Amino acid sequence: MTLHEGYDVQAELTRYRFADVERNGHRLNRGTARPGVAADEPPEFEAVRSAHRAWMVETTLGPDSPVIELDQPTTGVYVASRRGVYLDLYLGVAQRLFDDARLAPRLEPLRASGLLLRREINTDDFLGFAPEGVRLPQDLAQLVAGEMGRAFPRPEGYGVFFSNSGTEAVEAAIKASTLSAYRRVLERHGEEAWAAVCAELGIELDTGFGTDAPVWRDYPLFCIALRGAFHGRSLGSLALTKSRPVQRIGFPMWRWRAHTSPQDPVELEALVDRRPLADLLAEPGALRRTVADGRVPLDLLAAAVFEPMQGEGGYRMPSPAVLAAMRQICDDAGAQLVADEVQTFARGGTTFFSEGSNVRPDIVCLAKAAIVGMTIIPASVMRTLRPGWHSNTFGSGRLFDVNYAYAVIDTYLNGAEPTFAGLSFRENEQVKGDCLRQGLEALAEEFPHVLSEVQGRGSIWGVTVTDRPAFLAAAWRQGAKLLGAGGAERPGRVRLILPADVLTKEVDDVVAVLRNACRLVSS
Repeated sequence: MTLHEGYDVQAELTRYRFADVERNGHRLNRGTARPGVAADEPPEFEAVRSAHRAWMVETTLGPDSPVIELDQPTTGVYVASRRGVYLDLYLGVAQRLFDDARLAPRLEPLRASGLLLRREINTDDFLGFAPEGVRLPQDLAQLVAGEMGRAFPRPEGYGVFFSNSGTEAVEAAIKASTLSAYRRVLERHGEEAWAAVCAELGIELDTGFGTDAPVWRDYPLFCIALRGAFHGRSLGSLALTKSRPVQRIGFPMWRWRAHTSPQDPVELEALVDRRPLADLLAEPGALRRTVADGRVPLDLLAAAVFEPMQGEGGYRMPSPAVLAAMRQICDDAGAQLVADEVQTFARGGTTFFSEGSNVRPDIVCLAKAAIVGMTIIPASVMRTLRPGWHSNTFGSGRLFDVNYAYAVIDTYLNGAEPTFAGLSFRENEQVKGDCLRQGLEALAEEFPHVLSEVQGRGSIWGVTVTDRPAFLAAAWRQGAKLLGAGGAERPGRVRLILPADVLTKEVDDVVAVLRNACRLVSS
């Protein structure tokens, strides 16, 4: 690797001046660390797994998943362990964007203020009068909404709803979209038309509230999502998820949703019934038949939801034509196009991965690297939301999370690393992403029977491997902690996630370790 669009990635190696990271008497230096691990695990690892299995409810954790040693130092993608030094190539499934050492000074004002552990309920109280250097929820919202306005300008701007996780961020997007759509239908068609819709679909009034305002037992407002999608495990976001059977078996399902191909815009268009609502209601049974056939009446569409790079869908990007068609259908309906960027935020060489996908979402959902769940909502939608429409206790009431999130995002947007000779973190992701792509494509040429289909951007990539269990095991033996994406099919997909400040040296080490894994699988 020599010159990349004016940036000499090889010269970067001469600028490495990193301090040792020390923990519990162990030291690790990002500039000198090299991956290399012993073949066998220490026997005490099994005691950790046994204690976990004894007390923790089963989730997605496999019996042979890595044991993370919290008494060992980490820096960049390097992790010290009792086996040696390995590469962490999924970073808490995209949770970590930077090292703790880079962020710790940003949190010092909060620690010094005595507010480190302060918890409030920001949905019931206004938080104000913070000590110097301590950020409040409105500061974080202004930072995020401002960046959303830069990426996807609109005159009225945006607001931010905070929650605890990506699932909750998607739930808030669904609720905001459906409530906005309900108000839209009433304004365009009137209460009588809505009552006719409910009557046609067998939905009755719920008379148990004792209010003059009508409350219906259900609200047939539709969301469209893509096959292969993963939007979360709570029942609303789960209704839009369509990746693995185990995520769906045994759980009741919200019925006002439909899935379509992430690659075929013709299928998406065929899914939508564009006849005006008045025409559907005028023809006896037409609306009921449309819904029974699995189609979505355009006037009842609330949202189309997509991941700009599908996680459980195999780290693959939807077709630009499908995203363009989703955008057009939402425009035609007055619905919201929702980008689930929980995993891709700040990873693609742009703040929002959607920027590089040439699609303009209305609502964006964040979590993971953003630290807290965030639903970024246009002001035009915010105006349709009534008090009490949604809430939670901890969304932005924990000052540590608010300040941690502000530190991460502000560092990504405005911070600098002297090692990169003037590159922003976004530009660094672009440069190193191109370097990694070249390395992965070279491996695909060298080992076509092992690795193929390189896809991604910036610091988030997916590859296809012929035998995923064997490849993951081989990579772990060579010193790389990897995570699959998608189901258990063979060939299968593997994800690679790097930090925003990834080094040339780290990219070289990743490619070298994966080459060794390919050789091991081939032997």
